[in-house]
Amino acid sequence: MSQFPLEIWEWIIILACTNDGTAGSSLSAVCHSFRRATAPHRYFCIGLKSLSSALKFAELLRRTSREDITVRHLFITNDPRHRRPVEDLQPVECAATAMTRGRRVLHRLLPHSVTRFFHKRFCGRRPRKWSLSNTTVQTDATSPLMIEAIRFILYRLSPTLETLSLSIDFDQLEHIPSLPHLTDLTLTLRTAWPRVMGSVFRRLPPLPSLRRLDLLGVECLDPPDRILLDSVTYLPQLTHICLPVIRNNNFQAVALALGPTMTRIEAKKRETSATACPPLWVLVQADPWDTKGGSTWHEKNDLWMPRGTWSEGIRSFRECAKDHDWLRLHQRRVPVDICTSEQESHWTDRLTDGEGCWGLDGNPRNFGAL
Repeated sequence: MSQFPLEIWEWIIILACTNDGTAGSSLSAVCHSFRRATAPHRYFCIGLKSLSSALKFAELLRRTSREDITVRHLFITNDPRHRRPVEDLQPVECAATAMTRGRRVLHRLLPHSVTRFFHKRFCGRRPRKWSLSNTTVQTDATSPLMIEAIRFILYRLSPTLETLSLSIDFDQLEHIPSLPHLTDLTLTLRTAWPRVMGSVFRRLPPLPSLRRLDLLGVECLDPPDRILLDSVTYLPQLTHICLPVIRNNNFQAVALALGPTMTRIEAKKRETSATACPPLWVLVQADPWDTKGGSTWHEKNDLWMPRGTWSEGIRSFRECAKDHDWLRLHQRRVPVDICTSEQESHWTDRLTDGEGCWGLDGNPRNFGAL
């Protein structure tokens, strides 16, 4: 390891640590040399996907000084959809693979109930498979411990955070500390009722360095003019914004208001100086017209729209995109509620200088042309 320049090793380790933090922990366990080399970058980016991981990391921050742990990129979720289920193992089949030839013969001759009895008696019961109906998963999402852990983690990491991706399933997250160096923010708010984006903007702390704001997963019924005008008012330095996904319930409002809204935004940009109000790229994504996605609220309250009405709205979107260079439109092939790992993959892509959700042209699996 000493034969290579330190700068090369530093870049290799930084690139290896651009995930949820597991790679840095694994590298530090290889040898003492790797442990010393990964020490400055071991917590370069952190992903917290459960109550236990949030509590463990909060305890680590409490026992360690701020100078020893520098986190630049953070992904936090308490959404039960991110909970990875335990594999539904077949203990009888797994045990048979490790048997000798004689025991395999006995396994085939004995009744299935007998082999299952002996496996439970000597190997223990099968592990319980997690599901979204499991009470532990549901209580994790709204646990006061989870809320307090997120608040404490954001407070401790506020001086160094550059990108933050939040996928939360409750409304109690308040008093977020100021994040002076944050440049990229992604919010997914899954609540029992649609949000008013004005309240979301008012809850945000001062973000003087924020350039990109992704609101794709926010469930709201606000028209795009209200969202865009509020974003320019509260975040004047913003250069990229992704509006909440278009569904049947807000399709017509977006189709009618998007063109005039873009005209007002561009006029406001021209009135101010370029340094005070940079150009704003607007990204709009539309869910498939014939599905409601996987959200409980939308299953109960979303509207059904004829295909002809949807096609007419698509044509108005295309005309709007021709008149405004700062507008990008995408038709999703897969509903956003089903793509549980999409937000995390966009966050990881931004860590390596990618475009995230703004670079959809190179990832046509879930998206198509609008």
